[in-house]
Amino acid sequence: MVQIEKELSYAWIFNEYPSYQDNRRFVSQETGNLYIAKVEKSDVGNYTCVVTNTVTNHKVLGPPTPLILRNDGVMGEYEPKIEVQFPETVPAERGTTVKLECFALGNPVPTILWRRADGKPIARKARRHKSNGILEIPNFQQEDAGSYECVAENSRGKNVAKGQLTFYAQPNWVQKIDDIHVAMEESVFWECKANGRPKPTYRWLKNGDPLLTRDRIQIEQGTLNITIVNLSDAGMYQCVAENKHGVIFSSAELSVIAESPDFSRTLLKRVTLVKVGGEVVIECKPKASPRPVYTWRKGRELLRENERITISEDGNLRIINVTKSDAGSYTCIATNHFGTASSTGNVVVKDPTKVMVPPSSMDVTVGESIVLPCQVTHDHSLDIVFTWSFNGHLIDFDKDGDHFERVGGQDSAGDLMIRNIQLKHAGKYVCMVQTSVDKLSATADLIVRGPPGPPEAVTIDEITDTTAQLSWRPGPDNHSPITMYVIQARTPFSVGWQAVSTVPELVDGKTFTATVVGLNPWVEYEFRTVAANVIGIGEPSRPSEKRRTEEALPEVTPANVSGGGGSKSELVITWETVPEELQNGRGFGYVVAFRPHGKMIWMLTVLASADASRYVFRNESVRPFSPFEVKVGVFNNKGEGPFSPTTLVYSAEEEPTKPPASIFARSLSATDIEVFWASPIGKNRGRIQGYEVKYWRHDDKEENARKIRTVGNQTSTKISNLKGSALYHLAVKAYNSAGTGPSSATVNVTTRKPPPSQPPGNIIWNSSDSKIILNWDQVKALDNESEVKGYKVLYRWNRQSRTSVIETNKTSVELSLPFDEDYIIEIKPFSDGGDGSSSEQIRIPKISTTAASAIAHLKSEAQGRSEDRCLFYSSFLIFVGSQHTKQELLCSQVPIACATLQPHNIITQLMKTLATSPNAALTGPQLSLSLLIILTQAFLNLIIIRCVVGDCLQMQRRLFPWHRQVLNCSWSRLCLLKRHLFTMKLQSPEFQSLFTEGLKSLTELFAKENHELRIAGGAVRDLLNGVKPQDVDFATTATPTQMKEMFQSAGVRMINNKGEKHGTITARLHEENFEVTTLRIDVTTDGRHAEVEFTTDWQKDAERRDLTINSMFLGFDGTLFDYFNGYEDLKNKKIRFVGHANQRIQEDYLRILRYFRFYGRIVDTPGDHDPETLEAIAENAKGLAGISGERIWIELKKILTGNHVNHLIHLIYDLDVASHIGLPANANLEEFIKVSKNVEGFSPKPMTLLASLFKVQDDVTKLDLRLKISKEEKNLGLFIVKNRKDLIKATDSSEPLKPYQDFVIDSREPDAIGRVCELLKYQGEHGLLKEMQQWSVPPFPVSGHDIRKVGISSGKEIGALLQQLREQWKKSGYQMEKDELLSYIKKT
Repeated sequence: MVQIEKELSYAWIFNEYPSYQDNRRFVSQETGNLYIAKVEKSDVGNYTCVVTNTVTNHKVLGPPTPLILRNDGVMGEYEPKIEVQFPETVPAERGTTVKLECFALGNPVPTILWRRADGKPIARKARRHKSNGILEIPNFQQEDAGSYECVAENSRGKNVAKGQLTFYAQPNWVQKIDDIHVAMEESVFWECKANGRPKPTYRWLKNGDPLLTRDRIQIEQGTLNITIVNLSDAGMYQCVAENKHGVIFSSAELSVIAESPDFSRTLLKRVTLVKVGGEVVIECKPKASPRPVYTWRKGRELLRENERITISEDGNLRIINVTKSDAGSYTCIATNHFGTASSTGNVVVKDPTKVMVPPSSMDVTVGESIVLPCQVTHDHSLDIVFTWSFNGHLIDFDKDGDHFERVGGQDSAGDLMIRNIQLKHAGKYVCMVQTSVDKLSATADLIVRGPPGPPEAVTIDEITDTTAQLSWRPGPDNHSPITMYVIQARTPFSVGWQAVSTVPELVDGKTFTATVVGLNPWVEYEFRTVAANVIGIGEPSRPSEKRRTEEALPEVTPANVSGGGGSKSELVITWETVPEELQNGRGFGYVVAFRPHGKMIWMLTVLASADASRYVFRNESVRPFSPFEVKVGVFNNKGEGPFSPTTLVYSAEEEPTKPPASIFARSLSATDIEVFWASPIGKNRGRIQGYEVKYWRHDDKEENARKIRTVGNQTSTKISNLKGSALYHLAVKAYNSAGTGPSSATVNVTTRKPPPSQPPGNIIWNSSDSKIILNWDQVKALDNESEVKGYKVLYRWNRQSRTSVIETNKTSVELSLPFDEDYIIEIKPFSDGGDGSSSEQIRIPKISTTAASAIAHLKSEAQGRSEDRCLFYSSFLIFVGSQHTKQELLCSQVPIACATLQPHNIITQLMKTLATSPNAALTGPQLSLSLLIILTQAFLNLIIIRCVVGDCLQMQRRLFPWHRQVLNCSWSRLCLLKRHLFTMKLQSPEFQSLFTEGLKSLTELFAKENHELRIAGGAVRDLLNGVKPQDVDFATTATPTQMKEMFQSAGVRMINNKGEKHGTITARLHEENFEVTTLRIDVTTDGRHAEVEFTTDWQKDAERRDLTINSMFLGFDGTLFDYFNGYEDLKNKKIRFVGHANQRIQEDYLRILRYFRFYGRIVDTPGDHDPETLEAIAENAKGLAGISGERIWIELKKILTGNHVNHLIHLIYDLDVASHIGLPANANLEEFIKVSKNVEGFSPKPMTLLASLFKVQDDVTKLDLRLKISKEEKNLGLFIVKNRKDLIKATDSSEPLKPYQDFVIDSREPDAIGRVCELLKYQGEHGLLKEMQQWSVPPFPVSGHDIRKVGISSGKEIGALLQQLREQWKKSGYQMEKDELLSYIKKT
């Protein structure tokens, strides 16, 4: 049975419960009958039929039917008997859902299987229900039609039901007819088309009546043609398409127009301009039906046609070879059956434009600048436009402004200047001149001479142990003959490419072979050639193949042969190994020769290892510290080489036999003690090289004691880094290279109490008459600390590292320092236990003479009340121009002076002063209006400091809306001072993992030279997020010059030691590179690049960084330095610019994309942006047009691989960023949303996702022109745009992956599988993606050689056959083997 569309559904109730269906029970939705394949005892009971209307959901129950089990026999096993089956022929309409029913009785219970009789697989969309009793085919299509079989089978046999599923479709319009308005006597043509099965037939109706072919009316299937239309043809027409399953109509109205000529909407052009000698066409197009007859008049005279003047059939007037006499008014007159009309226009004749000074072809050299002239004469009443093209493309003066510029200045001159000409500028230049009456051009060819191009095909023709014969082909000479070639070589041991010696010594430009001499034997070389001409040196060629020179006898002996030391009766000999590139062959080793000094016979030892650098000779006859003559030779597989010069080496000596005497120790401080001793008493057999002091705390074990050594005759030393108030034990031994001698007696010493731990507080400084007065609170020592004896004041110039010290026993000091320098000052107490904790550094800025006078005046007015002191310090803040001074005052003086005042009291005080003297000059205590405004800003600084939490801009709006305009100019600077410095300690495993041997050496080096060094930027952000950074950048107060001197003196290799301009030096320690940059300030910026100035101010360096989360520093003790709430923003997952977004973006417009990138990396949810930030991005988006495409593409790729990509791309379009970074204006954002969901979790390449924005392949090409994407990325984008709809899985096949596999086979590209996998991610075919990733491309088993073997020799035939065999192989699912394919040739 079959179901197509049913309004009734059937079910059965068994003993008041719904009867479920399984392989024994089946309810037919055609008849409503209940079938039980094999009745069991559990089936006995009452059955009630339930019929439901699926439209109204109304149910009706039938009467109960009892099922009683008979007792008169037992039913035996029997084969299936099909009780429910579908008809022999089942017609089905396109798009419907077809259900076929099949159920059988039998014992055992039969199983039901479905199949197609033609052997094709049933479509994957088909579903099976009710234990296979129903086959459902949704969305029925023509390919689903065919013969279907239901197979019922059990152990007793099987039975088959068959039926034909046929396809039909009602007519469906493909092309309809539309309304037509035509003029009389014209023709009408209509065509309608429809699909259907069976194919529909057509007929036509006019006003509801049948229309037949006659006279002017021709009907053929779906076409209607009416010629010479008249008014009687007007009416409503219908095209009717029908088959036995339905009929459809398409209607249209034919309107016939009959009217006299009318110019009201198509007047002649009022003025037509034309040049002398030119051609003019005046159009005459009145509205008229039927078509009118045309005549023309010039002025009042009828115009007649001649060789210059013609009138076309459609009424247009054409005049060629125009003269001045052709100027005047022209009238077109149109006449038909219904009337006459006319329209008039004027022709104005102008003088033609002529090129007077055309551009001339030129021959120039790279780097020169030239002007190509283009000067004309023209009618000055006309506007003139000059344009230039280069090699067929218009020159974009905005985009190519670095090289091309319009010059001339006169309206008759359009000269082109080309600056700094490069080879790429060679070609054809065309000056195009256009006015409203004519257009002309002039052409010039530019030949550019430059350095030669790279030579080609560098080949090693022959190679020996020390020479190589090379040959090459010349590259382009770029219009200047090549004068010479230089040969360069590279080995695994060289630093880059090095010039080599050749024969001939100078290789001229006409010589293309040379012999390289002076090579090292048994070294792998590669060579390249560089050409030169009179203009310069060109690019090098591609490297040659790598070849190894032949072996030879070794010639280089070991360096630094020496030795000594070791154990008793030993002679230790050491040397530096010969570098691998100088070993001259395989099997390299050393021959060690030695003899006692003064003897004749050498003892020899062979060491067959190229890495050997030490030999120890042991013999009881060797006396301690005896001299030996030693030399070391070399050998390899080719034979023995020379020996090194003979040197004198001493055998191992005997350790000292006597202990030091008179040991004495004393305590210097809480951390230092000093130890004294005397040389051993009596004769000592062993030579003494120095002394070893062992010391340990009383609470520790002696075996864990620490040791320090002295050198030579030194008999005292200082031991540091000890614990205070602790008892230490000490002992001393003499030592030499053989070891240590006996220990002295142990002495004891107790260190002093620790120094005070509390630093001096409340430090206040004042200035007076070139003096700085410092005051601070007294430091009180704790019970377990040494008493304070005095204080040390350390001061230095900000630009110098040398520190001066003044000691005092008071809590104040007066320094006589000039005001013309910045000073750094620290204060710390000292005691018997040593120096105590130091205060924080105080920066005292330089002060001008004028400012110093103003300060003195203000200070005299600021005695007594806290309000006066507050005004004094705030005024001081105004007068001193240094930002450092403002910062120091905000952090120290102003809070102290204003601590007792509330913000509203400060404002009240200011307003009171303003009211009493609004326009006063700065005399006495009075303040002018401008000063009060500035002071108000200063007090706002104070209020911001007192506000521990909260947004700075919100406070501005909330507290001082009345003062917003005044403060707007400086508010960003005030906000930067909101939190002077936030610190915390970081001790994470990720942080500790950074401390390699190289980094430890780097930090020790900077600490030794008193230069600050910290981790900077992104690495700090990653560490705070619990991520070990991939790259670590370092910042320092040391200048590049200081770093270079420091690294050179320490013997540290520098990879980038010429970084003074940008402040970066790269040092290499322990095989690691460390990039260190000096703190800097951006002096000027153009949105792309910045000119920098070095500084030692960490906050100023942080101010120039882009985002708060990237502006933090980290000390190597784990201290975090955060000036702009970066840690808080990172913790709250907020992305903010440092200070004002507008200013940060204008410093480098790429920061717009960096904002989006870090948003996708840090923020949890999309849409959490500051409105001011988005506003700043929108205002400055156009600045991205000046950023290089490569930099933009790097950031865009990171955005596409981050989080919230859908939100961010939409934001990029909403803020008009897309148009400036190469993204298409008419982007397919709906496709982007869909694809971004498809690829989620499958790591697509950036271009895979970006391709969804492109509608056509040209969008990819335009993106490449802007962003300079790689060839691989461009090809992937072109591939996806082309194939995303064409290459899809086969929906009617059991092998949905086959089309993709065939594409890979046919493409023969190395990365075809990779591209197809990206396409499957794009399409969301994740199952097919997994299969494709596991699939290996099978090799095609037949070659052209195989086909030749069967007797075919024609290359054309072989190619055609290979293609045919490849298609057969693909159809077989790549299973056919070579023999099967070759047999196919014989069959065909």
